[in-house]
Amino acid sequence: MAGLRLYLLRWKIEAHAWLEALWEERWFGIALTGLFTAGCIYLQSDIPGPGVSVAVMGVAAAVMTARAKASGPEKAVWMLIITSLLISEVLALRKDRKEHDNQIAGLLSEEVEARREAKTNFEGIGGGIKAAITQGQRQFEETVLQQSRHFDATMRKEQVNFDALTGGESYAVVIPDLTGSNTNTFPLLLTGCDTCQYGISNPLVYLQTNLRSNSIGDLIFHDTVTIDSSFSAMIPKTRITASWTEETICRFIIVARNKPTSELLKLRYNQTSKLWEFSWSIARIEKRPHRNPKTKMAEGEVLKVLDEKPWTSLLETPIDPTKTIVLPKQP
Repeated sequence: MAGLRLYLLRWKIEAHAWLEALWEERWFGIALTGLFTAGCIYLQSDIPGPGVSVAVMGVAAAVMTARAKASGPEKAVWMLIITSLLISEVLALRKDRKEHDNQIAGLLSEEVEARREAKTNFEGIGGGIKAAITQGQRQFEETVLQQSRHFDATMRKEQVNFDALTGGESYAVVIPDLTGSNTNTFPLLLTGCDTCQYGISNPLVYLQTNLRSNSIGDLIFHDTVTIDSSFSAMIPKTRITASWTEETICRFIIVARNKPTSELLKLRYNQTSKLWEFSWSIARIEKRPHRNPKTKMAEGEVLKVLDEKPWTSLLETPIDPTKTIVLPKQP
């Protein structure tokens, strides 16, 4: 029994060696490459469906890998076989795509023809429906336009009422009363801007003499009057003492129902004209000092300049009789 097993083992080893030698034989490689070359020629002449050439290419790659001792020319032939199979697969994909496109084109042609027939049969009905839709669309647009105009008119009216209530874009101005004063201490007047359309009700005026302070200042005026360009209110118990030699600057914060405004008022004594003069710059406070949530940093107040007045004295110019011409009264 042991002898039989030894015999079978010996036979198995010899058969394996024989098969391995046969597999690595040069003529066997030529036979394999010839077989796959014939397959490539067939696949090139009769393009199969997608996937066939890929399957054959996988088998060829496996055989080429298994023949580890193949010569250089044989390896080159294997590469040509794989290239040919790859070309066959590309041609197969193009052929399949062309057949698919032709099929879709046929279906589209049939669909177009069917639509053309349906359009011919129902052209009258379609025309009537189109006319009805056009008429409805026109009426709808007219209704929407009319409602839009009505809404715009209502909003304009409401905006006018709201601006009249809050003051809109109007703003107040604090000016010193220079008339009849021979000193450097002046009372203050509160009036509306010359070009403002609405009055400003219930204004509050704060005086800030220290421009570096973060405080809003001291409240110097609060009344229920309405300020406009034709009315000036005297600010009681508050006077400004200006310097004879340099500019005096103070700041007013005016709060009403619209956004607050900030006014920088400057006074100086003109040594040439021997008159007191003042100027102002007024800006609307669009945003108070705040913390920007995006940058997470503190930011100063945002101002929008409304008016800048150059230096003026608001005093009447004396009339020189020798240079005054009186025009005749017009009929």
